[in-house]
Amino acid sequence: MSYDFWNKNSVIISAIGFGIFGVGTEAGGITVSKAVVKWFKGREMALAMGMQMSIARLAQLLPLE
Repeated sequence: MSYDFWNKNSVIISAIGFGIFGVGTEAGGITVSKAVVKWFKGREMALAMGMQMSIARLAQLLPLE
């Protein structure tokens, strides 16, 4: 069974879905980074930022599975 990735309807539906569910994701990441900088200092901040980024990347990967 072949799937046509360039189907016009699929592209439109994907764009609408991204517009609905993608709104606010970047603002949320900035807000979390600001909170991490406020709460942590030094090496703890580096660990917290690394954990925040890795969790965010894993959360982006889960819907693709």
